[in-house]
Amino acid sequence: MEPGYVWHCHIIDHEDNEMMRPYRVIPSSARTGTAPVALKSVFLVPSSRNINEVVLDQNYPNPFNGETQILFALPEAAKVKLTIYNQTGQLVKELINSEAPAGQNTVRFDAENQSEGIYFYQLKTGDFTKTRKLIIAR
Repeated sequence: MEPGYVWHCHIIDHEDNEMMRPYRVIPSSARTGTAPVALKSVFLVPSSRNINEVVLDQNYPNPFNGETQILFALPEAAKVKLTIYNQTGQLVKELINSEAPAGQNTVRFDAENQSEGIYFYQLKTGDFTKTRKLIIAR
């Protein structure tokens, strides 16, 4: 068994009630292919999760102050759009609008310039669209 980390989350609305997941942290240079610029230099890659569908996980931490991580999984490389909206549905920020690699991907959202409150993030790829809630607490 290779060394790794266990991600533990206290949010209970995950798919399949996944509360703990083993991850192997690797630099982006160790991945095959080129990652989109919008995706940061470290990816969290599940070591025991078969990815056979598109998944948008709950951001972590949530609520947060400053920065949070949004994780999504793709069974194959695809063009994705990841956007943040405020409570009235206005676009706040487009985090990604490009090709993303297959596997687990992590995107950091820096909300330092956003006001406290409830926001929504949405992932679109092909026919898949999913929206989740995030909370900025100051």
